[in-house]
Amino acid sequence: LEAIQALIVKMGGLVEAAILDGSRSLETRDVELAEKVRNSDKVIDELEERVNDEAARTIALRAPVSKDLRIVLSTLKLAASLERVG
Repeated sequence: LEAIQALIVKMGGLVEAAILDGSRSLETRDVELAEKVRNSDKVIDELEERVNDEAARTIALRAPVSKDLRIVLSTLKLAASLERVG
């Protein structure tokens, strides 16, 4: 679970940077920065896939219940939302 949560934190940091850089590129009309933001989206997509894989593996191998299952399901939802925002 800690590994999944670490991926979510990393993903959140990348999304935050993408939002800030995207806004800055619009303000300054910086095409290179905008392209950097577009390229960083691929990393965010890959992290979402890793979160999904780890969550599925955790459910299959550990059969979490109660609090742990809620954490896993919450991270799946959060990863999908972060990916959309990013």
